[in-house]
Amino acid sequence: RACATFGSFQVVLHDPDEEPDFINKGFLVSPGFTTYASVKKIKYRHLPSPFKAFGTITCLDTKAPSYNHTLKYSDKYDVTSCQKECRLKYLLERCHCVDYTDYGNDTLCSLRELFVCYNKEKDRFNQIRNKLCNCPTPCESTSYEVQLSTAYYPSEVMKYFIERAFNNSDLRKNYAEVRIFYENLVETESSQVPVYNLDNIVGK
Repeated sequence: RACATFGSFQVVLHDPDEEPDFINKGFLVSPGFTTYASVKKIKYRHLPSPFKAFGTITCLDTKAPSYNHTLKYSDKYDVTSCQKECRLKYLLERCHCVDYTDYGNDTLCSLRELFVCYNKEKDRFNQIRNKLCNCPTPCESTSYEVQLSTAYYPSEVMKYFIERAFNNSDLRKNYAEVRIFYENLVETESSQVPVYNLDNIVGK
């Protein structure tokens, strides 16, 4: 998914079932360049409670029979969607309005409300988000590692022919090219396994 920003645009590769995280992930593409994105797909499988998946923290087992889906605007759980709903609740409580990019059909903030309340509270939320939101990492997730390289677009030879064909001399100001491809057709999986289980203990 892509998001335009100040003459460039940002590309985020994400699992189709997950909300794209434009703040912490992705890469920028600028006009006048070809960006080559070599992608490696990695699946993570962590052990659910009582095991500690991340140091002293347990993961959220979304496939467990006891799992209770609490997100209002997403069919499946992911950390980004959870944090966005947490932020929405926080901003509604303080400003009583939302931005057009937020979930739901709540009242949109006026320009004054955005300036006086919404933007300030959003910045404050980003500072205290970890204290306010209970958004554990799921036990199973997919990540896309990207290696980037760039070259001028179009090349001098192609630039000459395209400019003559379309009578356009601003190609490098207005056009960009992105080529996304898998590094190979191998899918990497990182799985946690218990060091000790009942069989190991009883067998010893």
